[in-house]
Amino acid sequence: MIKAEKTDPYIPLKARFMAWWEGVEPDAMVESDALQSAADGVVPLVAPEQAASDPSQIEVDVPVGPAPVWSEERIAFYRRLWGNDDQDDAIVPGGIDLPLRLVKPMALTNHMQMLDVGCGIGGAARAVAEHIGPRITGVVDHQELIDLGNELTAAARLQKQVSLELTDYSELDFGKSKYEGALVREIAYRQPDRLDFLRAVKNAIKPQGHIVLTDLVLATSDARDAKPIRRWLEKESAGAEPGVLADY
Repeated sequence: MIKAEKTDPYIPLKARFMAWWEGVEPDAMVESDALQSAADGVVPLVAPEQAASDPSQIEVDVPVGPAPVWSEERIAFYRRLWGNDDQDDAIVPGGIDLPLRLVKPMALTNHMQMLDVGCGIGGAARAVAEHIGPRITGVVDHQELIDLGNELTAAARLQKQVSLELTDYSELDFGKSKYEGALVREIAYRQPDRLDFLRAVKNAIKPQGHIVLTDLVLATSDARDAKPIRRWLEKESAGAEPGVLADY
């Protein structure tokens, strides 16, 4: 898998601590030629009298308008969390190795087509196309993910095999009997009507086709009242209604 150039704003904890200690912005620590020396505690970047003394005078650029759900910072964090040095295309648990194992029982060939619902930045689609060979259509509901995914697909020279498309899951239309297989990962729990959503996926599959589904579910209906679950639903997955295992 080709490692695309990243605009990753992550600054190591050690550098951020030294920036706080010296009273400078973390970016200045990174850009300075003296970063390594400062991080090792050899020389200060600024004299104590130069440190900012009035926080109200610090100017910060604030973007106009609502922040995107998938900001560059969030994507970069998830790629660090679920990827590795040579496989940084993953923004969901399991990296790109898991979908390769999930898709294998479908017995897809390069003459077949696969639907990847909730494709993220297309890491799984590219991995499956490269290692197994089918033509893949990936769909996701955030333009930020599509834009980066298309860049990575072009960098990997897989445009003829992988197509990433923006979709509105609520329209419940993935085509009719078009694909030999579908991969649906951690997306059904966010759908208002899971049954209709899964029917739409089923309708997109040819007779005798395959669907591989992974999802986030509650062990029991009582689990919804647990504090960690409530906090997760309020913040990370607002509006989601994960089902109970027995429902599946």
